[in-house]
Amino acid sequence: MSECAIMALGDDFNRPLIIDEADKLADKGMLELVREIHEHSQAPIVLIGEEQLPGKILQVERVHNRVLDWVPAEPCDHEDARALANLFCPALSISDDLVDLLVEKSAGKARRIHVNLNRIIEHARSTGEDSFSAGSFEQGWFFTGEPPRRIRRAA
Repeated sequence: MSECAIMALGDDFNRPLIIDEADKLADKGMLELVREIHEHSQAPIVLIGEEQLPGKILQVERVHNRVLDWVPAEPCDHEDARALANLFCPALSISDDLVDLLVEKSAGKARRIHVNLNRIIEHARSTGEDSFSAGSFEQGWFFTGEPPRRIRRAA
């Protein structure tokens, strides 16, 4: 499989290999495989992972020597959420106040913004609407990642 990856990446030196959850590769001792793919393809490789990834890469000297930059993830802001909305919901009109609310309710997490955009798409399909603002949805409608709270009933 690594030979196939090397061949595919070698066809276009401008195409990067992006590996998400690279910390899992590190946990399984597979960073050397990533180095080998880079060595033979010369393609740029972007490793994305949890906060512990840099420390795991430091332990593999031959991989660590090839790191050109360390860039920590930043929470999504209005512009990021707008870009996601344009990408995933191009047929919908989503107001700036709704984009701000998406960032707030999602705590700037791209995955949660995407989940909420999918919910808006489903809502649009079921209602036939194509234009939404923050006032289009009730309080509590957005996915925040918080588990539901137990409702206590009076005895």
